[in-house]
Amino acid sequence: MSDRQPAEPGERGLRRVHRAPKYQVFIAAGLIVGIVVAVVSGYTGAGDPTVGRGKLVGYLALLLGCLGGLLGGAVAVTVERFMNRGTGRR
Repeated sequence: MSDRQPAEPGERGLRRVHRAPKYQVFIAAGLIVGIVVAVVSGYTGAGDPTVGRGKLVGYLALLLGCLGGLLGGAVAVTVERFMNRGTGRR
C-alpha cells in the first residue's frame, strides 16, 4: 500500500517545494554573537572609572546585539537568494 494520495484530476503529481531559511534562527544567532562580543570587549578593554563596566557592557550589548541581529537577517536573505537562484524565481 502506498501512503500517497492520488492526484486530483486537474493536478500534476509533482509539486515544487519552496525552501527558505528560518529567519528567526539567523537573527537570534547574530544577536547572541553581538552580545558575546560586547561582553568580551567590555570586560577586557580599558574602562572609564566614572562610568563603570556594567553600563559600558550594557550599552555595547545593546548596540552590538542590534547590529548582529541585522547582520544575521542580511545573511538569511542572502542565503535565500542563493537557494532560489536555480529555480527561475526572483
